[in-house]
Amino acid sequence: MNQLESLFETLDPKQKAAFLDTRLEWATSGALCQELRDRLCDPATFK
Repeated sequence: MNQLESLFETLDPKQKAAFLDTRLEWATSGALCQELRDRLCDPATFK
């Protein structure tokens, strides 16, 4: 996770905003719930 945090810090403010906007859209679309369900219900086959 440190590498991702370091890479995020190299983004300019507009890129950071776009990244966060995309993540929030993903999280509110139901995709987050499906991913959590997949990870919790069948963690052995999650890749």
